[in-house]
Amino acid sequence: MGQSLLLAAKDFLTNNLATIVAGGFGAYFGAWSAQAIVARKQDRQSVVAELNSINAVLAADFMITNVFIGFKKQHVLGLRTRYEEGRQAYQTALTAHAESHTVQVELRTISAPRLPKEILERLAFEKILLMGRGLAAASTATNLRSRPRPSRWRRRCRR
Repeated sequence: MGQSLLLAAKDFLTNNLATIVAGGFGAYFGAWSAQAIVARKQDRQSVVAELNSINAVLAADFMITNVFIGFKKQHVLGLRTRYEEGRQAYQTALTAHAESHTVQVELRTISAPRLPKEILERLAFEKILLMGRGLAAASTATNLRSRPRPSRWRRRCRR
C-alpha cells in the first residue's frame, strides 16, 4: 500500500509538474504586474494632483497681482500725477521768483487691499513639493502684509 501511494504521487508529479510550475510562475508574475500597474497609476495620480495644485497657485498669484494692479490704477497713479503737477507748479513758482506759493498736501490714508494669503499658503506649503528658489519665493509671497505698518510719524504722534 505504501509503495502504490508513492507510485501514484510520482505519476501525478511527472504528469502535472510542468502545469504546477507554470501556474506558480503565472500567479507570481501576474500579481507582480498588477502591483506595478497599480503603483504606476498612483504615481500618475499624484503627479496630476500636484500639477493641479501648481495651476491653483498660479491662479492665486495672478489674482494677487491683479489686485495690486487695480490698486495702483485706482489710488497710486492719481496720487503720483497730483504730486507731479504740484512739483511742477512749485518749480515754476521758484523760477518766476513768486512771493508765495500754495502747496496742496494729500493727507489721505490708503489702506492695502485684502489678499488671499491663506489660500496661497495652504496650496504652496501643503500641496506642492517646493525646494530652493521656489520655496524662497513662496515664503516671500506669503509674508505680504495685508495691512501696512503704521509709519514712524504716526507712531510718534500717538505718544
